Amino acid sequence: TVTVGAPGTEDAPSVPGEGRGGGANAGGAQFVTQPGFSLALPPAWEQTPTEGGAAFTAAAADGTADATLWIERAPDLSFAEFEARSLDQLRSLTGNAEVVERIAAPTAEGTVVRLRADTPEGTGVSAPYDVTLRAAGPFRYYLATTVQPGASAPASDGADLIHSSFIPEPNGGGAVETGSAPGSEDAEAPKGGAAP
Repeated sequence: TVTVGAPGTEDAPSVPGEGRGGGANAGGAQFVTQPGFSLALPPAWEQTPTEGGAAFTAAAADGTADATLWIERAPDLSFAEFEARSLDQLRSLTGNAEVVERIAAPTAEGTVVRLRADTPEGTGVSAPYDVTLRAAGPFRYYLATTVQPGASAPASDGADLIHSSFIPEPNGGGAVETGSAPGSEDAEAPKGGAAP
């Protein structure tokens, strides 16, 4: 396991891929732990510089898939409201979005919701666009991946691995880097990639 600092802190690596995601290696994937979350970085993927308020970004080495995590501090936003806002935001961009998986739990912290938006080619938005929604403490987590049509198996499988391995850790490892999740009133306009 490797622990690195949040992007922009002294102990965060300054060169994409240098020192990031190193450490434990299971089947070629590397376990990444940063303040607020942990996840597996798939083989043939590398962590990339964050922008647009994101806490984490990564891309497949062949450029056919990417992932972005936003962590929003919103203690008054219920999980149901977070889910509805995220669905509305996706529908406004793609014309469609649906819940494709729900793991219900007695608390918001244990609940996992997976959304998907499939967009027609030529819209300028990558498809499919998958989102995992989680909540932990005062934080709301929006993890998005895009996989381009014709993406390689490592890119596509890697996007699935990122979603399935993602764990919110609101009390771990220092200050959690937060920004506005897509769909929030103060979210920045998307700049391509996994940003909706």
